[in-house]
Amino acid sequence: MNTFICQQSWHNLSKIMAIANKEEHHLNYYRGHMLIRKHEQILIFSVLTAKFLLLFPLTVKSTDLLYEEIPIVLTPTRLEQSLADTPASVTVINREMIAAIGARKITDALRFVPGMIVHTSTGNDIEVAYHSGNDNRPRRLQALIDGIPVYRPDLAEVDWSAFPVSIEDIERIEITRSPSTPAYGANAFNGVINIITKHPDGTQNLNVKYLAGPLSTQDILLNYSGGFGSTNYRITLDEQKDKGVDLSTFDKRTGRDDTLFQRLNIRASTSIDEKNELEFFLIENKGEFEIEAEARNLEELTKPDISKRQSIFSTQLTSELNSKSQLKFKLSNFAIEQRQSWIACAPLIFLTEEAAELFRLSPDITSEPDDIEEAIRMGQIPPTQTPEEQEAINNLIARIISLGGPVIALSDTCGRANQDFDQERLNFEVQNTYVFSDSLRIVSALGFANSKGRSETYLGGEASDETSFLLTNLEYKPSGKITINAGAIWENGTDLDTEFSPRLGLNYHFNSKHTLRFIHSEAVRTPDLFEKKANWKYFIRDLTVPIDGSSSAFFAAQAASSTVLMPERIIANEISYYANLPQHGLSLDFKLFDEKQRDLIARRLIISEFDLSNSESTDIKGLETEIHYKPNSKIDILLAYSHFDIDASTEREIFLSARETISMLATYSFSPQWQATFTYIGVQPERKLNQWYKRSELIINSNHPLTEYIRLKTSLKIQHYTSDDSFNEVDLFNDDTRYFLGLSLDIGF
Repeated sequence: MNTFICQQSWHNLSKIMAIANKEEHHLNYYRGHMLIRKHEQILIFSVLTAKFLLLFPLTVKSTDLLYEEIPIVLTPTRLEQSLADTPASVTVINREMIAAIGARKITDALRFVPGMIVHTSTGNDIEVAYHSGNDNRPRRLQALIDGIPVYRPDLAEVDWSAFPVSIEDIERIEITRSPSTPAYGANAFNGVINIITKHPDGTQNLNVKYLAGPLSTQDILLNYSGGFGSTNYRITLDEQKDKGVDLSTFDKRTGRDDTLFQRLNIRASTSIDEKNELEFFLIENKGEFEIEAEARNLEELTKPDISKRQSIFSTQLTSELNSKSQLKFKLSNFAIEQRQSWIACAPLIFLTEEAAELFRLSPDITSEPDDIEEAIRMGQIPPTQTPEEQEAINNLIARIISLGGPVIALSDTCGRANQDFDQERLNFEVQNTYVFSDSLRIVSALGFANSKGRSETYLGGEASDETSFLLTNLEYKPSGKITINAGAIWENGTDLDTEFSPRLGLNYHFNSKHTLRFIHSEAVRTPDLFEKKANWKYFIRDLTVPIDGSSSAFFAAQAASSTVLMPERIIANEISYYANLPQHGLSLDFKLFDEKQRDLIARRLIISEFDLSNSESTDIKGLETEIHYKPNSKIDILLAYSHFDIDASTEREIFLSARETISMLATYSFSPQWQATFTYIGVQPERKLNQWYKRSELIINSNHPLTEYIRLKTSLKIQHYTSDDSFNEVDLFNDDTRYFLGLSLDIGF
């Protein structure tokens, strides 16, 4: 009987393997063409997953399972939910995974999220996009630290190069891979990355960490946690520095992108009584970032390096009103002070009002200073199209004569230019969570935000914006088979009509292990302060050759917002399947989606082409999958894959898009003291379909007790680039293989 069963099993296995190989051939055939029909995708995925599972034991003897219970997340709806109940696919990166991959920065961990693109053109210029992003900046992904937005409202970006939180302070990262405006407001357009830091538990502990690597990489961290009375706290001081990359976009022989970044993080909590808790969060950091060059019309005598200071303050009061109701009051302030100045040179004529008027009327004529300089020398001013332009040309010629002729007018004068920018955002929010019954819960929030930006160069002074919102998210379980999530937000602002963004999710539970999700969501991204209120011009001070008796003047190239911009919009529909199989040590999430992005602002943010409008659109269809396999306490495997078909109205919208992404992480624990992890990352950029960016790493971690209270941790990372071409069009490092060594000392009291 057993022999017959084995023969039948082998026969069935052979058939499944044959089908899988056939389907793999079909998948390869369709690559580079339109996305495969959805029912074919599901079939291929199911067969390939079966093939994957059959390669491993289907019984698990260990009781130490990662997925004995379905993980609980907070980010998608602001309600604590299991992954089977959420109205979105969610990637959870815990601190064990962060330690296993030897991450220096948060962006190192985000590379393992399906559909996520991490782009570095220089060592200190990091951009993160999900599904798509244009060549200005990825502006459609919200980032939170313990619920505090760190998305800059002035320049519509998250500053990943100077992210405020140390990797050592992170408890876990929850990435909602779906439009999330109904839960977090405008700018959670493509999704939300919520960094949840370690809550102080009162345990007295001192941690000292040191890491060294190539190109003068050096990280130093000091962390202390403790408590007194009913107050617990964590304090972290750290410094990161390195010399960036060997090759940069601006200079392919040497990269000039050194970074020195220092942070102070303090988190504390106080139990006022059994029902009230007060939390306090403070971040202060500063950094120096070398910059090779900036794309502008001013010749640089010195480098336009950047210095930044960031400050985040937050306080939250949580009150348990009764067994059914919880109330939260949160006040936060996020401020950035950015300084960037350099010595710039330009011909005298380019610092006159006549040149500025010509640029205003016809930016294309003066977009290339070298061309107009040559035209002035040769007496061949470009022809104009309108009487106003011709009059401006005549005035410019008269000005050249008044300065003493072309030789003097085209002689250089040098002075100090800047791109300084200060930003501050104050947020206040009241949130109530109410449990009506075991089948019905609702969370509602009312909030207000005031944003200010100050920049002589970008805004011509100061600009501000105010927004208010009301949101609600509801979870209803009419039966054990169905979970309904309904959410919406109403937003109103200084330059924003009332916007309504809804989301509806229906989860059908076949049983406790298998769930099918149907989700419809809508979201917006509001134009930032610079897009709406730009008054962009460079004021040059301390001129070496004064003009009209003044040692300061405005450079001719100028731009200003002239169009009333609408919010960008997205409508997304998705079907996803979630399974949690603890008896096999397996969890998987598979998602098919269709996104329509409209009214996109995709023009380049450069002064000579500053003509913003809601004229672009993008349609994205695709699939994503995550497979987490932990057959026993020693082995842990994570696979993530995405495949997109993108139809964009402009090539700029595919700059940070990938046709395919694949990542793999495999960890093996030899003993409680030794662990090895192998990782692989592959990205096929949409704009360079014939190339792949590939990187693999081997990380060996050890954890040894020296005494009863002291533990020594070591880590060795070997990083290898397996492709000749990078995602960034130039090879970033001279050496294909790089080594990092880290030491950490934990002292408990």
